[in-house]
Amino acid sequence: MIDNQSRLNRPSSPAAPMYVCVCNAVTDREIRQCAELGAQTVDELRDSLGVASCCGKCEGVAREILAGGAGCGAARTAVSA
Repeated sequence: MIDNQSRLNRPSSPAAPMYVCVCNAVTDREIRQCAELGAQTVDELRDSLGVASCCGKCEGVAREILAGGAGCGAARTAVSA
């Protein structure tokens, strides 16, 4: 029998990165890092990370994350200001 109660009492661990753009394997952390480096538009994310450059289904979520700004993670390339 599985003891689910013991899982509920564990201290929570930091959230794992969420893949936003599956086509290009871009995570929410990478998008937040680009925002910290100055990215302000999805076009800038597209140029820097490849977000929304294939199927485009990630654009809405990427836009929401970009609007939120700060976070942590490692961007693949720096966004030029």
